[in-house]
Amino acid sequence: MVDIPLVGRKFIWYKPNRTVKSTINRILVSLEWLEKWSGSKQYAEGRLVFDHFVLILKDINIGLGPKPFICLDVWQKDARFKELIRTKWESYVIRGNGLYILKEKLKFDIRSWNKFVFGDVNKQIGELEKRIQFLDEKDDEGVLSVEGREERRRLLADLGQARVKQEAILQQKARMKWVSHGGLNTKFYHSSIKWRRIQNGISGLKVGDQWCDDPIEVKVRVKEFFEDKFSKGERKLVRLDNVSFKGITREDNEMLIETISEAEVKEAVWNFDSSKFGRS
Repeated sequence: MVDIPLVGRKFIWYKPNRTVKSTINRILVSLEWLEKWSGSKQYAEGRLVFDHFVLILKDINIGLGPKPFICLDVWQKDARFKELIRTKWESYVIRGNGLYILKEKLKFDIRSWNKFVFGDVNKQIGELEKRIQFLDEKDDEGVLSVEGREERRRLLADLGQARVKQEAILQQKARMKWVSHGGLNTKFYHSSIKWRRIQNGISGLKVGDQWCDDPIEVKVRVKEFFEDKFSKGERKLVRLDNVSFKGITREDNEMLIETISEAEVKEAVWNFDSSKFGRS
């Protein structure tokens, strides 16, 4: 059972004098429930006279923008992907800093390549299983030809590769590293992905004393918040006169400000765990 997030409040029970507060009541759901209603969250409402808020279970999915672009590890094992990068790299002229150029160059064609060339792995598995089942039924009836047996052998090999790809994709999305590829723990990874999305999802914002879950209003409030944070103008600055900071030596300072060589950049990038690369 999973204790799903409580939206809008931290506590649902208060002692009359407000000296004690707690989350006594909770709503627990199963992983199978989350598979079907992935937007399930607890909402605390209706505290008027009683010392308890009423817990309401709602399944609400708020679309707050486009999905992030993620480079999947399994692409790098596909020869077609490497050829795509080589042929398309020089075809775009994009201005901006290095990271922005890298991100924009990669994502333009990769999204369409993933959709039309690499394909939907889940769909591929379904089609392969359906065809293999058909051939198995023919074999049970004793009418499967030699060509059909050879086709089934190829399809079983393709199915095994597709399942390994599926597991690798789910593992990366779930960000679980303690189980090696090949275990086919797809149900476990599906559950981990669902739980991460529930934990990290934005259900809404508290604006003043009112809870807001309208996507357009949420976007406007977030934009206004950061515009205010980064706008120019006089502000009260925090004084740190009495704070003692650790210092660095002159040698450390020279090392930090010296020019970074291309070899150092390449070494750092090549040593990255590909599952931890940034997203945009």
